Amino acid sequence: MGSNVSLTYWEAGTPNATVAFDTGDIAFVISATSITVLMVPGLGLLYAGLVRKDAAVTSIWVCLIAALALASQWFLFGYSLAFSETASNGFIGDYRHFVFANIGLESPVSPRIPGLLYAFFQMEVCIVTGAIIAGVVAERGRPSPAALFLLCWATLVYCPMACWTWSVNGWARKWGVIDFAGGGPVEVNSGFTALAYSWVLGPRHHRHLSSSTLPVALGTSFLWLGWLDFNEGSALGASSQALITCWNTNAAAISCAALWVILEKYRRRVWSLTGCCFGLITGMIASTSSAGVTPIWSSLILGPVAALICHSVLRFMDGSGLDDTMGIFAMHGVGGCVGLVFNAIFASDDTSSSPGAPDDKVQSVLFGHRYRQLYVQLAGLLAFAINHIPGLQLRVAKDVEDLGIDQQLGEMPEASFLTNRWTIQPIETATESSTPRSEDTAVGVDDRPNAKCLDSIPPPNH
Repeated sequence: MGSNVSLTYWEAGTPNATVAFDTGDIAFVISATSITVLMVPGLGLLYAGLVRKDAAVTSIWVCLIAALALASQWFLFGYSLAFSETASNGFIGDYRHFVFANIGLESPVSPRIPGLLYAFFQMEVCIVTGAIIAGVVAERGRPSPAALFLLCWATLVYCPMACWTWSVNGWARKWGVIDFAGGGPVEVNSGFTALAYSWVLGPRHHRHLSSSTLPVALGTSFLWLGWLDFNEGSALGASSQALITCWNTNAAAISCAALWVILEKYRRRVWSLTGCCFGLITGMIASTSSAGVTPIWSSLILGPVAALICHSVLRFMDGSGLDDTMGIFAMHGVGGCVGLVFNAIFASDDTSSSPGAPDDKVQSVLFGHRYRQLYVQLAGLLAFAINHIPGLQLRVAKDVEDLGIDQQLGEMPEASFLTNRWTIQPIETATESSTPRSEDTAVGVDDRPNAKCLDSIPPPNH
């Protein structure tokens, strides 16, 4: 633990305030927040590897748009709506901290770090949540309306949910709900919002296979690193709780990935690299709400349970009329619910106290189900309303979708990086030459056999 340091904060019209903080905790949270930023390009790379090559740039671009839009919203009024201490209700804050006014040094949740640092960390949490939702735009959505949607969503959906869970006045926090790093506001919220957005957009006209597993693996690596800091940073200090959080996050991710790979081998007869990446991500999603409040051994149970449930939901969504493009609902929405319910069974008083649950008392086992209908309806209504604003249609035209939505940006990815070494062909004309080499199939480089399009469409000429 670092030494104590006294900082003086000055604000016009108020006397100077001197507050003592722990330098080790400050350095820890700054480092965790900075590394969490890597989750945004990580999500972009992951999404780019799961779409057609002529939609890869847009997949990365919408994640960056989300970061820019939500960072601006957070500075202007988002933080105030989520964490204002003077609000008279437990549902949403007031405008006390508009444009970061009156924040000062005192943190609303921890006396060991400055309030400005806590606001910075929570901004990254909001940005990552928006970037997760941005994946639903893949291959058929328009970036500009998506940015406007995310601004409205952050104001009407995310900020109230963050207030419920983390604010000192939040009703869920006072009720005793345990949510360590955001299983509700981040994971369940993003999953069900993406489901509503997908329903409004409608399915893609042509479903294609992933353009390459390389960006999928690289993006997952960034997410793994960022997720460790995302979760451990929620401990708000270099403590034993942060150490337990690291172990729980890794244990859940690895055990979930192991079973996910086995399920893919049983179903498709390949050792799927993409399946391994999906398993790692799902395990970290499930651990988000529980990593700092459960014993380490319990994560070896959480991971496989999340794999079984989320893998089954993902298969169901593939056969349904809803186009869950990146598996956002199946992995984030359902995985977040699994983690929240898991807390009701395995949360331990022996674990350091959670910033999201006073006194470590579990008051409800159905936390996710209590507010799910509310934010599904809000997100669906919001997406529907924006889609009817003149000039802000959420979906691109059919001819643009067929040719690749990257054309609207005037940019294309490097073929050597985002494409496989074989050509994807329509089903009617696919020949044996389109089948990948046997050694690649054995390890699941070709995420689905023969790398054929699921629908017939000639590849665009570039």
